[in-house]
Amino acid sequence: MALNATPGSMTADSYLTVAAADAMAANFGLSGWVARTTEQKEAALRQAALDIDGHRFHRQEKWTTGQSRLFPRVVDAGTIPAAVELAALFQADYLASHGEWDRKDWEGAKAAPHPASGSGSPLCPRAFKVLSRWIARVGEFREA
Repeated sequence: MALNATPGSMTADSYLTVAAADAMAANFGLSGWVARTTEQKEAALRQAALDIDGHRFHRQEKWTTGQSRLFPRVVDAGTIPAAVELAALFQADYLASHGEWDRKDWEGAKAAPHPASGSGSPLCPRAFKVLSRWIARVGEFREA
């Protein structure tokens, strides 16, 4: 099933399309991303959006009522911020490369959280770093 990355949509399940993620991955040298199938990329992008939305952000007012994703917000004027798109790519790349089980290693499920991951954040360290200035309360996550 194709991703829906339409800002403000009630059925959006991703912040990026596969085509947009592929273009960004090439710019950031994420060579492992290219080797993934379309289905793997879609699944990783869907999970990345859920992981991003698991955080509480400053100025969380959604752009439209009923939109399924946290972004865009009112302050974003109907566009997904570039930092959110980049964090979604980094998270999806991590998930596609390492899978859910390995992600839990640095999340703290089997070991101490990675120091750069934000006290057990569901985001990989690179995605967390990109979004850290907007995250309101580290260690406090929304119910999925």
